[in-house]
Amino acid sequence: MNQASRTRPLVEGERFSFPHVGGRRYVRGLDVVALIERRYPDFARLDLKFLRPIAHHAAITFRRDHGTAVVVSLAPTEGAPLDLYIVNLDKAEGPSGKEPRLAPHIALPGSGAYHRYLVLGRRSHAEILAVVFNRYQAATGRRFVLRALHLEPPRAASIELVSLSEPTTERGLGVCSITRQGRRWCRIEMIEAQASG
Repeated sequence: MNQASRTRPLVEGERFSFPHVGGRRYVRGLDVVALIERRYPDFARLDLKFLRPIAHHAAITFRRDHGTAVVVSLAPTEGAPLDLYIVNLDKAEGPSGKEPRLAPHIALPGSGAYHRYLVLGRRSHAEILAVVFNRYQAATGRRFVLRALHLEPPRAASIELVSLSEPTTERGLGVCSITRQGRRWCRIEMIEAQASG
Protein backbone atom coordinates (compact mmCIF):
# COMPACT_ATOMS: atom_id res chain seq x y z
CA MET A 1 0.00 0.00 0.00
CA ASN A 2 1.54 3.34 -0.99
CA GLN A 3 1.49 6.44 1.20
CA ALA A 4 -1.21 8.18 -0.89
CA SER A 5 -3.64 5.31 -0.33
CA ARG A 6 -3.17 5.54 3.47
CA THR A 7 -3.97 9.26 3.62
CA ARG A 8 -7.31 10.93 3.27
CA PRO A 9 -8.20 14.53 2.56
CA LEU A 10 -9.67 16.86 5.15
CA VAL A 11 -13.44 17.13 4.84
CA GLU A 12 -16.05 19.75 5.72
CA GLY A 13 -17.11 19.48 9.35
CA GLU A 14 -14.33 17.10 10.39
CA ARG A 15 -13.55 17.64 14.08
CA PHE A 16 -10.27 17.47 15.98
CA SER A 17 -9.12 17.55 19.57
CA PHE A 18 -5.76 19.27 19.49
CA PRO A 19 -3.40 18.56 22.41
CA HIS A 20 -1.82 21.01 24.80
CA VAL A 21 1.75 19.86 25.33
CA GLY A 22 4.60 20.74 27.60
CA GLY A 23 2.45 22.72 30.04
CA ARG A 24 1.36 25.21 27.37
CA ARG A 25 -2.06 26.80 27.68
CA TYR A 26 -2.41 26.94 23.90
CA VAL A 27 -2.36 24.61 20.89
CA ARG A 28 0.94 24.71 19.02
CA GLY A 29 1.04 25.81 15.40
CA LEU A 30 3.29 22.78 14.83
CA ASP A 31 0.32 20.53 15.49
CA VAL A 32 -1.51 22.15 12.57
CA VAL A 33 1.56 21.61 10.35
CA ALA A 34 1.65 17.94 11.44
CA LEU A 35 -2.07 17.51 10.69
CA ILE A 36 -1.76 18.94 7.18
CA GLU A 37 1.38 16.93 6.52
CA ARG A 38 -0.31 13.66 7.56
CA ARG A 39 -3.26 14.30 5.24
CA TYR A 40 -1.33 15.85 2.34
CA PRO A 41 2.19 14.41 2.55
CA ASP A 42 3.21 15.76 -0.85
CA PHE A 43 2.67 19.45 -1.34
CA ALA A 44 4.41 22.20 -3.28
CA ARG A 45 3.44 25.00 -0.90
CA LEU A 46 1.72 25.40 2.46
CA ASP A 47 0.63 28.74 3.91
CA LEU A 48 -0.85 29.05 7.40
CA LYS A 49 -2.17 32.29 8.86
CA PHE A 50 -2.97 32.18 12.57
CA LEU A 51 -5.78 34.60 13.42
CA ARG A 52 -6.39 33.65 17.05
CA PRO A 53 -5.39 30.91 19.50
CA ILE A 54 -6.59 27.48 18.40
CA ALA A 55 -9.15 25.85 20.68
CA HIS A 56 -8.72 22.30 21.95
CA HIS A 57 -11.83 21.36 19.93
CA ALA A 58 -11.79 22.61 16.35
CA ALA A 59 -13.26 21.70 12.98
CA ILE A 60 -12.50 22.01 9.28
CA THR A 61 -14.62 24.21 7.04
CA PHE A 62 -14.24 25.52 3.51
CA ARG A 63 -15.66 28.94 4.31
CA ARG A 64 -14.32 31.53 6.70
CA ASP A 65 -16.44 32.55 9.69
CA HIS A 66 -16.11 34.46 12.97
CA GLY A 67 -14.55 31.49 14.77
CA THR A 68 -11.76 30.95 12.26
CA ALA A 69 -8.45 30.35 14.04
CA VAL A 70 -6.25 29.29 11.11
CA VAL A 71 -6.44 30.01 7.39
CA VAL A 72 -4.83 27.20 5.39
CA SER A 73 -3.76 27.55 1.76
CA LEU A 74 -2.29 24.41 0.23
CA ALA A 75 -0.87 23.76 -3.23
CA PRO A 76 -0.52 20.01 -3.79
CA THR A 77 2.17 18.74 -6.15
CA GLU A 78 -0.68 17.60 -8.40
CA GLY A 79 -4.18 19.00 -8.61
CA ALA A 80 -5.83 22.29 -7.78
CA PRO A 81 -4.88 24.54 -4.84
CA LEU A 82 -7.01 24.14 -1.74
CA ASP A 83 -8.12 26.76 0.79
CA LEU A 84 -9.66 25.68 4.08
CA TYR A 85 -10.15 26.99 7.59
CA ILE A 86 -9.72 25.60 11.09
CA VAL A 87 -12.58 26.92 13.19
CA ASN A 88 -12.70 26.94 17.00
CA LEU A 89 -15.62 25.04 18.51
CA ASP A 90 -15.16 25.83 22.19
CA LYS A 91 -12.73 27.26 24.71
CA ALA A 92 -12.30 24.13 26.80
CA GLU A 93 -8.72 23.35 27.68
CA GLY A 94 -7.54 19.92 26.66
CA PRO A 95 -5.48 17.57 28.75
CA SER A 96 -1.83 18.51 28.97
CA GLY A 97 0.64 16.01 27.52
CA LYS A 98 4.39 15.65 27.72
CA GLU A 99 6.64 17.72 25.50
CA PRO A 100 7.34 15.51 22.46
CA ARG A 101 10.89 14.24 22.14
CA LEU A 102 12.88 16.22 19.59
CA ALA A 103 14.23 14.50 16.49
CA PRO A 104 17.92 13.56 16.79
CA HIS A 105 19.99 16.62 15.97
CA ILE A 106 23.21 18.50 16.64
CA ALA A 107 23.23 22.22 17.38
CA LEU A 108 26.15 23.78 15.52
CA PRO A 109 28.03 26.85 16.72
CA GLY A 110 26.15 30.04 15.83
CA SER A 111 27.45 32.49 13.28
CA GLY A 112 25.90 35.72 14.55
CA ALA A 113 22.89 36.10 12.27
CA TYR A 114 22.16 32.35 12.00
CA HIS A 115 21.34 29.43 14.25
CA ARG A 116 22.31 26.14 12.62
CA TYR A 117 21.38 22.52 13.28
CA LEU A 118 22.10 19.14 11.74
CA VAL A 119 18.90 17.08 11.84
CA LEU A 120 19.53 13.35 11.57
CA GLY A 121 17.28 10.96 9.67
CA ARG A 122 14.42 11.74 7.32
CA ARG A 123 12.05 13.86 9.39
CA SER A 124 8.69 15.51 8.86
CA HIS A 125 8.37 19.27 8.46
CA ALA A 126 6.79 19.50 11.93
CA GLU A 127 9.63 17.50 13.51
CA ILE A 128 12.30 19.74 11.95
CA LEU A 129 10.42 22.90 12.95
CA ALA A 130 10.12 21.58 16.51
CA VAL A 131 13.92 21.22 16.70
CA VAL A 132 14.48 24.73 15.36
CA PHE A 133 11.84 26.41 17.55
CA ASN A 134 12.81 24.56 20.72
CA ARG A 135 16.55 25.06 20.35
CA TYR A 136 16.25 28.71 19.28
CA GLN A 137 14.00 29.57 22.22
CA ALA A 138 16.26 27.69 24.66
CA ALA A 139 19.39 29.43 23.32
CA THR A 140 17.95 32.96 23.28
CA GLY A 141 15.33 32.89 26.04
CA ARG A 142 12.93 34.53 23.57
CA ARG A 143 9.41 33.18 23.14
CA PHE A 144 7.17 33.81 20.19
CA VAL A 145 3.71 33.04 18.88
CA LEU A 146 3.31 32.14 15.22
CA ARG A 147 1.34 34.61 13.12
CA ALA A 148 2.06 33.09 9.68
CA LEU A 149 4.09 30.25 8.25
CA HIS A 150 5.01 29.58 4.61
CA LEU A 151 6.58 26.24 3.60
CA GLU A 152 8.07 25.19 0.25
CA PRO A 153 9.39 21.67 0.77
CA PRO A 154 12.85 20.87 -0.58
CA ARG A 155 14.01 17.36 -1.39
CA ALA A 156 14.57 15.56 1.92
CA ALA A 157 17.91 14.07 2.93
CA SER A 158 18.98 11.69 5.69
CA ILE A 159 21.15 14.40 7.28
CA GLU A 160 20.04 17.99 6.83
CA LEU A 161 21.69 21.29 7.60
CA VAL A 162 18.92 23.58 8.83
CA SER A 163 19.62 27.30 9.36
CA LEU A 164 17.38 29.87 11.04
CA SER A 165 18.08 33.53 10.37
CA GLU A 166 17.90 35.90 13.34
CA PRO A 167 14.46 37.57 13.19
CA THR A 168 14.08 41.05 11.72
CA THR A 169 11.07 43.33 12.14
CA GLU A 170 8.60 43.97 9.32
CA ARG A 171 5.24 45.71 9.84
CA GLY A 172 5.52 45.18 13.59
CA LEU A 173 6.08 41.42 13.26
CA GLY A 174 9.24 39.40 13.73
CA VAL A 175 10.18 37.73 10.46
CA CYS A 176 12.75 35.00 9.86
CA SER A 177 13.56 32.41 7.25
CA ILE A 178 14.71 28.83 7.60
CA THR A 179 16.74 26.99 4.99
CA ARG A 180 17.33 23.29 4.50
CA GLN A 181 20.52 22.29 2.70
CA GLY A 182 21.01 25.98 1.84
CA ARG A 183 17.67 26.26 0.02
CA ARG A 184 14.75 28.37 1.21
CA TRP A 185 12.27 26.19 3.02
CA CYS A 186 10.21 28.19 5.50
CA ARG A 187 9.32 31.82 6.22
CA ILE A 188 7.78 32.69 9.57
CA GLU A 189 6.03 35.75 10.91
CA MET A 190 5.77 35.87 14.68
CA ILE A 191 4.76 37.98 17.64
CA GLU A 192 7.09 38.20 20.61
CA ALA A 193 5.46 36.54 23.62
CA GLN A 194 5.98 36.76 27.35
CA ALA A 195 8.64 34.34 28.58
CA SER A 196 6.29 32.90 31.21
CA GLY A 197 3.86 30.92 29.09
